[in-house]
Amino acid sequence: MHGITALTALATIVILGVISGGCTPMAGATYRLYRSSNDSAPRVHFASFNSIRSGDFNRQNCAMTLGLLTTNLHRADPSSTVRFWCAVE
Repeated sequence: MHGITALTALATIVILGVISGGCTPMAGATYRLYRSSNDSAPRVHFASFNSIRSGDFNRQNCAMTLGLLTTNLHRADPSSTVRFWCAVE
């Protein structure tokens, strides 16, 4: 019985260590990519860029994705009024 209790305690410690390890603050600023909406919502969250790499890594990736989405959308539908933008959070 004591072996099971010790094993359960060890498993709990390992799980808590894994969960709390994911809660460390990010080094770089978080950028979010939004798109406009055709309904009542003013914006729709499309993606988050929150790598731990410092500098402009997240901003650059958001801007690159923004460019790709905008280019492909307007190539597929030139009359589209959907707009994408990045915002730092």
